[in-house]
Amino acid sequence: MLYKYLTIFFFLFFSTQLTFSQKATHPIDAKNKQCRENAIPTTSATMSCENNALKAWGKEMNMYLEHIKKKSKQLDIVSLEISQKKWHEFFNADIVVYKSYLNKLYKGGTLSRVALLTYRKNGIRKRALNLKRFFEDLEDH
Repeated sequence: MLYKYLTIFFFLFFSTQLTFSQKATHPIDAKNKQCRENAIPTTSATMSCENNALKAWGKEMNMYLEHIKKKSKQLDIVSLEISQKKWHEFFNADIVVYKSYLNKLYKGGTLSRVALLTYRKNGIRKRALNLKRFFEDLEDH
C-alpha cells in the first residue's frame, strides 16, 4: 500500500516538474544565455552580454508600453504614464540600495559591477514581462 502511494507521489512530482520545466524561454533570455556560455570568462565579456540583454529588455518594455497606450478605450493613458513614472522612480531607488549592498559585499570590485548590471537587467525584464501580460489581458477583453 505504501509502495502504491509513493509511486503516485513520484509520478505526480516528476510530471509536475517536467511540465514547469517545459515553459518556453524568451528569445532575449536564450540569446543572453548563449552569449554568456560562449563568452570568454571575463568580467568584460559577461558585462557585454548582460548589457545587450538589458538593452533588449528595455526595448521590449517600451514596445509593450506603446502597445498598451494604443488601448486608450480600455484604460486611462495618463494613469499608465504616472504608473510607469512611479515604477521607474522606485526602480532607480532600488538600484541605489542594491548598489550600496554590493559595494560593501564586494568592496567595489568588478563583481559588484556585473551583479548590479544583472540586477538591473532582471528588474527591467520583470517589468517588461508584466507589461506583456497586461497587454495580452487587454487583447483578450
